Amino acid sequence: MTICAGCVIIFYEVIRLKTAVLFGAGQAGAAVLRLLYGYEPLCFADNDEKKRGGEFCSLPVLSAAEALALGPDCVFICVTDAARAAQMRAQLDGLGCAAEVRD
Repeated sequence: MTICAGCVIIFYEVIRLKTAVLFGAGQAGAAVLRLLYGYEPLCFADNDEKKRGGEFCSLPVLSAAEALALGPDCVFICVTDAARAAQMRAQLDGLGCAAEVRD
């Protein structure tokens, strides 16, 4: 069986999962991770310096800037408080986030 190189590239693009950063290494972030479908989670981002450098739900916890440097396709804001979510969205905007942001 012969497969052309172009076919392999197209097939790869069809099955490639979008990459995601989960912003908020807490209960909401753990819940989003459990329900995440169609995305490859790269890491958690968190503003709490005590959480950074460790792991949460088997994923590394980074600063928002470090997480964005990984080039995710999407950032999920994982908090239940609307005001806090707005602050986090503003933080991402300030960092020049090019990824889709969902909350």
